[in-house]
Amino acid sequence: MRTENDSSTSFQLIKNHKFLIFVFFSILCFVLFWITNYGVFSKKKPNLEKELAQEKEEKQVLLKQIKESEDEIKKIKQSNQDLEEKIKELEDEIKKIKQKNQDLEEKKREIFLTNPDFEFDTLFSQYQNPYVTYDERDLKFFEEPNHGKQPKITKENISDTQIDYYIHYDPFVLDAPHFLDESSFNTFISIEKKRYNQVIDKEKGKVYFNYSDIMLGKISFLYDFSFSKAPLCKQSIRLSNYGKPTENIKHFDKLVVANTEWADEFQHWIDHVGCFLMQIRPFIKDKGWTIFVKKPRDEIIYKFYDFIKKDFNVEIIDETYSDSIHADYFLFPCGIPSEHPRKLPELKQFLLKSILETDNFDEYRDPDPQKIVYISRVNNHNGRNLLNQEEVINYLEKRFKDRLVIFSHKDYPDLKDLVKFFSSAKLTIGLHGGAFYNIIFSLSNPMMIEFHQPRYVSTNGATFWLAHTTGCEYWKVFGNSQGNNMTIDLETLETVLNDALQENYLSK
Repeated sequence: MRTENDSSTSFQLIKNHKFLIFVFFSILCFVLFWITNYGVFSKKKPNLEKELAQEKEEKQVLLKQIKESEDEIKKIKQSNQDLEEKIKELEDEIKKIKQKNQDLEEKKREIFLTNPDFEFDTLFSQYQNPYVTYDERDLKFFEEPNHGKQPKITKENISDTQIDYYIHYDPFVLDAPHFLDESSFNTFISIEKKRYNQVIDKEKGKVYFNYSDIMLGKISFLYDFSFSKAPLCKQSIRLSNYGKPTENIKHFDKLVVANTEWADEFQHWIDHVGCFLMQIRPFIKDKGWTIFVKKPRDEIIYKFYDFIKKDFNVEIIDETYSDSIHADYFLFPCGIPSEHPRKLPELKQFLLKSILETDNFDEYRDPDPQKIVYISRVNNHNGRNLLNQEEVINYLEKRFKDRLVIFSHKDYPDLKDLVKFFSSAKLTIGLHGGAFYNIIFSLSNPMMIEFHQPRYVSTNGATFWLAHTTGCEYWKVFGNSQGNNMTIDLETLETVLNDALQENYLSK
């Protein structure tokens, strides 16, 4: 039987060990919690299996992705290998193309050097000039005259990129101009001696030409060449404007450069560009050539280019042209003796055939020309004027009455009308100027009387060449200079006309 003391002792013992009891019950609760949640009695065991299954599935997905990535890497490696092979094939193809292009360039150079289209020796033998005859008796003056022969052709400066053809024309003789007196003849001789080294026989009234510049033509072919700007032909058998091409470059397959300093003016087009084209026309067989020319100042030049377009393309440039030029083939006809009597007659025939569209000019030829043409200088470009022109015209009107016609090119915009006008002319008279070059349209070969200033050395022989190489009788009358202008004494004019009339030339 427990006593009160025993109970008290037990209570005291419990009280003294309450911390231990607390710890014991805490551990017991934790164990029960663990057993309940994670032990054999755990209700979450199926969730753990699900998680394991999910982890396994995710692992399989990752393995699949790894496999796919490995396959993709293999494909990329194979693609890279194929690409490298393709690059190698393309590089080989590029090498073949480069070699083919090199072979083509070599072939083009071979063609350039051997193509019969460029063999002037053969082409010139087929080319005839039936318009000019020479006095064989007078040509004995030369030690070795080439009268009646075709020009000799020589090749010089032959390289892979250039051939120069020199055309050796024959020497020739022209009738000297008619003068009022010996003093005027001596003035003409002294001026011409400053320009040329020709021989003038005063007794015979002949001018002999046998110096090299007037008997030597030159045509240059350049292959695969560039210019830094629009190339320019020079009269002294050379060309200019070499240089490194700019970024803006214009390409031509075959280009003829006929661009001269004064090619925009009618009269200089005749004796420069026109003669250039006549020198090369027999040698250009196809129409694949483009002509490079200066923008015309005078409207009539555009009409000339319309005719020429039947044989050539025409590229007109203006002063602002700044692109570089490149061509596979360049042709430079820059060296040409335009004064030689082989040139202007050819150009005259070409222009007449082009204008009239026929080889038969009889319809336009006046069998009995009567017209007296005074060439007036009004609103001219360079200021040379005849100060007493009104007096001169009044005198001519009194002398020739209704036969006198005052010419202005603006009255004849149609070239056929221009041909008809000058083909009925018996005499043309006036102050030196470009309008005299309209005589190239005449079928009647009228007499020409030109007023001229002795001080103009460079133009002294221009109309003389034009007259004699196109079959016209020519008188030169030196006037009285007053600066750039001049006057003509009416008594001098009357004497000249009387001399011209001495064989009833103008009496009808």
